[in-house]
Amino acid sequence: MTLDYRIVGPGMFMTATSYGLGRYAYGLFIPTFRDAFSLTDTRLALIASFSYGSYFLVTLIGIYISSRLDPRKSLIAGGLAAAFGMLLMAFATDYRILALGVAIAGVSPGLAYTPISGLIAALVSQSRQRRHTHASAMIAMGMDIKNLQERLGHTSPTVTLNTYGHLYKEQKRDVNKRALNAWETSLRDVRDNPC
Repeated sequence: MTLDYRIVGPGMFMTATSYGLGRYAYGLFIPTFRDAFSLTDTRLALIASFSYGSYFLVTLIGIYISSRLDPRKSLIAGGLAAAFGMLLMAFATDYRILALGVAIAGVSPGLAYTPISGLIAALVSQSRQRRHTHASAMIAMGMDIKNLQERLGHTSPTVTLNTYGHLYKEQKRDVNKRALNAWETSLRDVRDNPC
């Protein structure tokens, strides 16, 4: 599967803006805010908690918001929340306005990040999702790489292994675990029921 650059660039930009700038910018400027507003450590910590609190609340209701808003509108709302919150922080004349800016900027990742997964799901075709699910199931049932390669129509087992090799490692761990459990069970049976 190739990267779809319709989502990679905007996704990286929104993550950097909403998390990097919107949510954590306050922490970078605590010394400046402490001096400008004569804030105590307690008040600085309380203001910082507004970012986490607003993010937590929006994340909780994010599923509802995402189901009501078009994902692009939710992303735009997240970007606007980051920008507006940072503007309030930058031009705050009072610690309460600063706190409001921190809270609004903190909402940004909850609005912006949640719909990104929906956009990715929309860009990955249903047939590709079903194909991956089918291949995963075949590997879980113990199908070897050559038969899976033929079944999927890959040009070589290397292509299949490059795509699904991580699932074979998981299967191997699972088989090893089951074999160890069976061996331990048989040892217990021999110990508990000697001939």
